[in-house]
Amino acid sequence: MVFLDLPFVERVKRIHALGFSAEIWSWTDKDINALAAT
Repeated sequence: MVFLDLPFVERVKRIHALGFSAEIWSWTDKDINALAAT
């Protein structure tokens, strides 16, 4: 994973801004609504 110093949702935003997609393996500990809004 990259940007480990950032919260998970911020990491996804940064990855997306670079033109990539993010994949999550375990969604049970993630804020799904926040991720959907990215």
